[in-house]
Amino acid sequence: MVYDFAIYGSGISAKITAIALAKNNFSVCLISDIDINQTKSTTSNLVTFLSTGSINYLQNILNFSEIFNKFETIKSIICEFDIKDRNKPQTFSFNENQEQSLGKIINNNYFDDCLNNEIENQSSILQIKNNDITHIEQSLSQIQVMLQNNTQINATLFILSSTKNKSIVKNSEIQFIEQDFNQDALSILFNADIEKTDCAFQKFSSDSSLALLPFQKNQASVVWSIKRNSNTFKMNNNELQIELNKKLKKYVKNLEIINTERHKLKFRYAKKLFKHNIVLIGN
Repeated sequence: MVYDFAIYGSGISAKITAIALAKNNFSVCLISDIDINQTKSTTSNLVTFLSTGSINYLQNILNFSEIFNKFETIKSIICEFDIKDRNKPQTFSFNENQEQSLGKIINNNYFDDCLNNEIENQSSILQIKNNDITHIEQSLSQIQVMLQNNTQINATLFILSSTKNKSIVKNSEIQFIEQDFNQDALSILFNADIEKTDCAFQKFSSDSSLALLPFQKNQASVVWSIKRNSNTFKMNNNELQIELNKKLKKYVKNLEIINTERHKLKFRYAKKLFKHNIVLIGN
């Protein structure tokens, strides 16, 4: 099978890339990096901030652009820095009291479902699931991708949007710089009475950072990055609710947690984003 592009990955970046290429009359093979038997466990409460420019672009390539109307418009961002030597935190505001839109915060699960529907309606996109890559081989004019069932995919360009398959990363010869931050992030989805749904908030201190990301009228996400040995990770949801209601009392009331996830934080930087006919995109 011969395609203009082969894309490896299952994230938002991989799917948007596939749709954009298909809309420009390119043939695309989208190879999932997720075992189909594990798909149900991959749902997440994470959210994504899309700038106004990104939304304008997506509205040009997606048939379901009305989905963005479901989410609140973010018009300002407030950052608070809790510095040890100061009596009170320093606060910086971006775009405060302005009507200009900075963008929207979108629920990842909902956005992913919409992208999947769009891909299914694109005849020039072939999706391959539960059939991982075993080997890739490059030549000057194309790249050959071999799958577990011995199917061979030929493409002019291979887009790597996932690094789950370590053999592909090694074969690509792209070098990465990695560093463990010794921190984990709590991603917390909750309902609350939100004071300003058009404002995102970030609080930084010496041992943690916390972001409040409202995306619908009474629903928001908190991403709380903390040192891995912190006692915060030992808290149950009731204890977390009490703590978050204290920390966010200026912005929310009656916060009730829906669910909580923990994510390991790690810095990873590619020294180069391409090698011959392999290109990196996304995270």
